[in-house]
Amino acid sequence: MEPPRWFPLQADITDDEGITLRESVDWAYAAVTLGPVTVTAGRQPITLGRGKLYKPLDLVATFALTEVDTEYKPGADALRIDWNATPRTVLSLFATAGEWNDELALRGSAFALRAKQELAKGEVGMLGGLVRGDGVIGADAVVDAGKFDIYAELV
Repeated sequence: MEPPRWFPLQADITDDEGITLRESVDWAYAAVTLGPVTVTAGRQPITLGRGKLYKPLDLVATFALTEVDTEYKPGADALRIDWNATPRTVLSLFATAGEWNDELALRGSAFALRAKQELAKGEVGMLGGLVRGDGVIGADAVVDAGKFDIYAELV
């Protein structure tokens, strides 16, 4: 699924008969940190959840199950605020703009709040919000089991 993008950060370099060469910007963002709060605005990667092969919580800019290379994630046009409430607790609020036309449309947009708590041998997280017009509630966890990790996600 294509990431939500509102800013036109692409251009056709050449559009001859039979060939089109298009350039686009995948990441272009600015971040400022003020004490425990970091505000990031622009085209940025947004990854949610813990899974390695399948990520049910990663609803903003997902990879298809058939995609082999998932190391580089295209960016979504977003505003993100991360607050390190304690050294082991992070609250993240993000908003992405989906399709915009003459009227403000929420199709493709996402607004969510995520809380992540670090534990002695892992982390737990909770997510709630509106993603592409649907209400979403989810939870994820990872436990350090020595030589491997155990991941779980529920949406």
